Amino acid sequence: MDVEIASHFSMRGMIIGIVAVVVLNLMLFTLPGYVGLELTITMMATLGVLVGMYVILITEVIHRTALALLGALVMLIILFYTGVLEPHDSVDFVIGAIDFNTIGLLLGMMVIVGILGETGIFQYIGIKAAKISKGNVWKLLVLLAVITAVGSAFLDNVTMVLLMVPVTISVCRILNINPISLILAQIFASNIGGATTLIGDPPNIMI
Repeated sequence: MDVEIASHFSMRGMIIGIVAVVVLNLMLFTLPGYVGLELTITMMATLGVLVGMYVILITEVIHRTALALLGALVMLIILFYTGVLEPHDSVDFVIGAIDFNTIGLLLGMMVIVGILGETGIFQYIGIKAAKISKGNVWKLLVLLAVITAVGSAFLDNVTMVLLMVPVTISVCRILNINPISLILAQIFASNIGGATTLIGDPPNIMI
């Protein structure tokens, strides 16, 4: 029964995702004409690659890591073909565009979060939150949301959510409550917490 429900929601989510990508694609290609902007070949090719990657990512035909590498390769080919990159200066251009400080900071944060996850500290925090709430859903929701927000302010917010959500699901199973509302609260709290500091969200670090 659970497998059938999960399959149903997965298929519905896939359809919604593809429709959303198609609608976004149509908007991106048609709206510039109404405001007097002209799309270049490079811009159209880039949009096409972006939309194509989203569709493939939603359908899970290719693993997301391989898809990211494939998308980067296709973009390099497009940039070469359109003349944005020249063969004699492409290596220097690409290396110069990489911010190794940002990559190093992100990598270090992910390693720290991964090590913390192996220690079981997130499971401990979830259990303590359940004990403090004494089974009260609202108290548990607030506690988990605050914990996620504070953690996301100093650690990578996406990784924080990936580590906290399984804990939340386990706690909800023990308390026999629906975890959806708590997970949504954690996701919102993670975005808010990540936006409060310069290191809480990858875009913040890049900017």
